Amino acid sequence: FFFELTTTRMTTSSYHHCLLHVLLLLLTQTQTQTLALATTPPHPPPRRSYLITGANKGQGLALCRRILSEFDDTHVFLCSRDVEKGHLAKSSLLSSLRDPSHPNPFDESHIDVLSLDVTSQSSVDAAASRVRSILTSRPQSPKFTGVISNAGILWGYPLPRLLDVCATGVKRVLDAFAPLLRCDGDGDDDDDDSKRIVVVT
Repeated sequence: FFFELTTTRMTTSSYHHCLLHVLLLLLTQTQTQTLALATTPPHPPPRRSYLITGANKGQGLALCRRILSEFDDTHVFLCSRDVEKGHLAKSSLLSSLRDPSHPNPFDESHIDVLSLDVTSQSSVDAAASRVRSILTSRPQSPKFTGVISNAGILWGYPLPRLLDVCATGVKRVLDAFAPLLRCDGDGDDDDDDSKRIVVVT
């Protein structure tokens, strides 16, 4: 699916609000039908996990919040170039989303912070290795369902820097994580057609 959002008569706030709705639509369009047809399993199904780059602030953080607040069965890999800022973002999400009265209380197991610099191949590889480990080692491992390449920079940078972040950086991320989507991290092919890759440009 391709969407073009014109900003001629839109404020920055309304543009971002619209963009978040589009991203959620792309990520979850098949989930309602799947849930409606499914019978109640003997054990809770694994959480659907989404990896979001550039997620410690702005629309990346907002997307984490929307995914976690609107769907109980979700988990996010919150990726940040500065891991300390990533942990601060996680703390902010925990504070805003915890509700003791909820039947399925939100806790920190819904979020894993990853250090990921899209301009560094070694950083991307290390993050992919960490994701693979989490997907295969936990008793209730999440099901890897989506990759959102959101990290980027805007004007004011030299062209080589812009290309390294917004073009080559995107390719590094997709090359590293698309194979994990295909096999769900366990080495076996997965033909689940509800999985998504979204690139924010």
